[in-house]
Amino acid sequence: MTTTEEGQSFLEHYGVKGMRWGVRKKRSERDRAKSFGGKGKGEKDSIKNLTDTELRQILNRMQMEQQYASLTSAGRGSRSAAMSAGADFAKSIAVNVARQQIQNQLNAQIAKALSSRKSD
Repeated sequence: MTTTEEGQSFLEHYGVKGMRWGVRKKRSERDRAKSFGGKGKGEKDSIKNLTDTELRQILNRMQMEQQYASLTSAGRGSRSAAMSAGADFAKSIAVNVARQQIQNQLNAQIAKALSSRKSD
């Protein structure tokens, strides 16, 4: 065999079979945490091994997350309920005003038609 024929007889593959270009494999929680220098899920540090500063940072972060969750869930629920109640009220007023205006226009047209018949 010549070198050109020899090179065509096999295929080298440098990737993972079935993988597509530009698509990354999903990483687990543990892999993500380890890549950032932390512990994965289920691998907690002992509180005794933490310094005061590290523990304070963890507690501050947890408190801020809880406050954010309570503010966003309570704020959205009460605001949307109040806004929908206000929107319903405004809608009912608009409907009543529109009905009243239509009724006034109809009455004016009827009165005009009746007065033109009487004069004929």
